[in-house]
Amino acid sequence: QQVLRETDTQDLAIAMRGANERTHERIFANLSERIGEKVKEYMAHGTATEPSMIEEIQRNIVCTVRQIQQARFTMDRADHDLPV
Repeated sequence: QQVLRETDTQDLAIAMRGANERTHERIFANLSERIGEKVKEYMAHGTATEPSMIEEIQRNIVCTVRQIQQARFTMDRADHDLPV
């Protein structure tokens, strides 16, 4: 959900154009109804997007995921390194 909060709604809609139905279901299950409707609207009525643009946005989302994972790993590690 943190990734979805940090991803622009239009970018999410564009990235989802290249995703399968299972991915759509998982993403919509983690969006509020209002944002989900907005994403669906962008997907249905958005302008045509080049496949290279879709792939670039998908890569940006993957980078966001990795940054969040790295931050969590760093925080978890810091918690374990604290003296008792």
